[in-house]
Amino acid sequence: MEITPLSPQLVSLQNQEANSSNAPVSKHRDDNQSQSVSQEWQQLNQASKELDEMDSIDRNRIAALQAELSTEGYPIDLERIAEAMLEEHGSQL
Repeated sequence: MEITPLSPQLVSLQNQEANSSNAPVSKHRDDNQSQSVSQEWQQLNQASKELDEMDSIDRNRIAALQAELSTEGYPIDLERIAEAMLEEHGSQL
């Protein structure tokens, strides 16, 4: 069996056909990716703006709660906590 090499003109023609048939699909895919990234960027940018507008953490309230917890001044209702845990995760237990 003899293998005949392809002529350079045939190889060139095949490459041109492959490139021309893939170009619109590739361009379309790039446009879709660009639009998707652009939409995601807009969503992230909007979320960032909304976070900036939110009230900051009330560090004084957190410090007060930490002090109450450390001195046992904050009442902890273990039964209420257990009920809430069962209500939230009971089906998983």
